[in-house]
Amino acid sequence: MESVRYFGAESEPNSLNRATPSVLQITFAVGLFFASCVPHAVDKTDNDGDGILDRYETTSTDVGCSYDGIMGWVTSANNSDSDGDGVSDKDDEYPCHPDTDGDGILDYDELERGLDPTRVDTDRDGLSDGIDRRPTTPDADGDGLLDGAEVDLGTDPYESDTDSDGVDDGTEASRKDLDPLNPDTDGDGVLDSCEG
Repeated sequence: MESVRYFGAESEPNSLNRATPSVLQITFAVGLFFASCVPHAVDKTDNDGDGILDRYETTSTDVGCSYDGIMGWVTSANNSDSDGDGVSDKDDEYPCHPDTDGDGILDYDELERGLDPTRVDTDRDGLSDGIDRRPTTPDADGDGLLDGAEVDLGTDPYESDTDSDGVDDGTEASRKDLDPLNPDTDGDGVLDSCEG
């Protein structure tokens, strides 16, 4: 037993050629056994009521998060919403980031609007929730083109017929003989919708 040798106490060989521990060594060994079997009091204090025990949070700041070189970002034990985004630390997937996805909308506001605070583009239409006027509708104008694709084409994602020629942008974009930005693609003086 390593702990016996550590104290360097004298011991006498027994009939099996093993060292017999001294009284000090036995007392020490028994003390270790009892110390490890005695339940320790666990601190269950939660000063800010966020559902995260204070022992896992920092007390060095009343507001905000702090960076700990071992644990990383640590929430405040004195503030139930460390990042100030309106979502309690307990319910916040990223409690040290007020705008988790970086789209310019606070997490709380995204939750209130039915958006995903962990996704820059909730409806996956190619436009960030922060600039999308209808961030839960991937094709806001119903013309068959995703809003992000319309921005790429130069058409208006909120107007189904950007050039007002009577043919929706989705149809014009899918045909090589039509231009969703020109009401008279072939230049003959007749609107695209009036041509066969």
